[in-house]
Amino acid sequence: MTVEVHIERLVLHGFPDGDGAAIAAALRDRLGELLAGVPPSWTNRSHVDGGSVTTGPSARETGERVAAAVHGGLSR
Repeated sequence: MTVEVHIERLVLHGFPDGDGAAIAAALRDRLGELLAGVPPSWTNRSHVDGGSVTTGPSARETGERVAAAVHGGLSR
């Protein structure tokens, strides 16, 4: 099975300028791992509500938390 996820825009407020790329990379990497491990059963969606996400102690941790929220949104 092939899964393609397109995130048109990732909007981040209140983070240092350099954190955006690290958050996006961690989101990409972790979401890929989550989808490969436990693909959710979903229908074709144009919008996913990931709920609230608290920031992590690092940009990488924040990106991983966002990935978990997106994966959870796909699983609903």
